[in-house]
Amino acid sequence: MAPITIQNLKRHCVYWGGKITYNGNQVKLVNTCTIDNLQMALWVLSRCQLNFFQILPQVPQSRSLIQMIEFIENIDPANHHSNYRNQWNKAKEKFILDIMDPQMRPPVNIYGEMDFYGSEYGKFIVHLANFQLHDVRQICTINCPNDGAIIRRNEHAIYLNKVNNNVVLQSMWTGLCSQCRMHFDTMVEFGQNNPNFLIIQTIHRVIEYHEMPDTIIIDNRTFKLICATIHDQIRAHFVSIIKINESSYFIDGKGRVVDLLPAFNQNILNRRRLAGPEKYYKMFISSSLYFLI
Repeated sequence: MAPITIQNLKRHCVYWGGKITYNGNQVKLVNTCTIDNLQMALWVLSRCQLNFFQILPQVPQSRSLIQMIEFIENIDPANHHSNYRNQWNKAKEKFILDIMDPQMRPPVNIYGEMDFYGSEYGKFIVHLANFQLHDVRQICTINCPNDGAIIRRNEHAIYLNKVNNNVVLQSMWTGLCSQCRMHFDTMVEFGQNNPNFLIIQTIHRVIEYHEMPDTIIIDNRTFKLICATIHDQIRAHFVSIIKINESSYFIDGKGRVVDLLPAFNQNILNRRRLAGPEKYYKMFISSSLYFLI
């Protein structure tokens, strides 16, 4: 990975909210944490995966995603305090106008605000679906005629779930087989698609950060964790943890907080009350970003 320091993260840290030009008017953005964390994580990925732009899948949104990341990258350290908001506003505007499905953009309310309150899926993840398209193949009993059948084409959603205390990859397209009436599993196949990153959702809020797999293997390709988002229910606010090599950094766009998490150890799990950044090891994950290695 390319060197990236806590100073880099602080300089480029996302900030909650923003302002964009929309239909010729200045519009205020509010509750942007549903898009902030994964936007910042993609910029970190572009710094860590040196050939990120070269191996990015060529889909209609590719050029706009590159430009969005470049706005964040071009935050000027010499003119940082007057520059970072402008660059982040440009990055958010690029995402909203050129990547986000126009039918799913939040409406501008009577206060001139575009409110992004909601889910990360609806506000961000679904709009990058083209970058991780795949087929879903049914894995059933050996003698079942449905074993190996493709049940979904051009799917984009991939999930992590906890089953029998193990974190596993799942598709929502599981259930009882129409032939053998047994419960079937599924397998993701990318085919001719070559994603260099995956945004994976977590089912049922059952996986804590310390339980997240460092790597996952899908269709004989290995992907490594670089970001996990957390929905802080007390604050009704999404925050994230960026993982670079063996270091984990807590990120919060409200206040532009960047904290290095202490090294994980089993004693953290045994404490009844945790204060400071280490508490995020025991908080439930909403979504995660993995990159191809």
